[in-house]
Amino acid sequence: MTMTPDSAFDAAAAVAPAASTDADRSPADAGAVAHRHFHRSVLAIAFAALAGCHDPTAASIAGQFAASGRRDVDLAAAVPGDWDRVCILGPYSRNAAASRALGFEWPAETSSDIASDDGISLLVFARGRSVTAHVDYPRGSGDFSNLAGRCFPRADAKFVQIAHPARGWPGLFPAHET
Repeated sequence: MTMTPDSAFDAAAAVAPAASTDADRSPADAGAVAHRHFHRSVLAIAFAALAGCHDPTAASIAGQFAASGRRDVDLAAAVPGDWDRVCILGPYSRNAAASRALGFEWPAETSSDIASDDGISLLVFARGRSVTAHVDYPRGSGDFSNLAGRCFPRADAKFVQIAHPARGWPGLFPAHET
């Protein structure tokens, strides 16, 4: 089952006990209730964010980015496996864009939702002329879309968040270029 942010909030609300009226609460109880509601809200938001990363590779990348305080991510550390470069495809990319970036034919349109989803970037991990892994990565968990069409060797697959880039919009950029 895929969880959407709305369904995550609905699920959180379903397990929350019914609230009493303000007239039923003492000031101390009201503070405790507000505290519990705050924690439930935080948990629901965290659950909704993680539900968007149902792919273990996406979850690993998002987890590393979140652990850094949304400052940076090192794909070589976050994505194990046998790959020597990562190529990034932006929203609405087609097979031709994948072929240009990778240097060989690869069916991005049937392997991903990238051709129809502007909420993701497609990260394609390759070795030589083979794709070893790929992930539809949610832009809200770190936006790689400014780098569409570019590939980075594994050793340079470190990215930093830039709030006010010279070109493009806020997102992740190669650490070695900043």
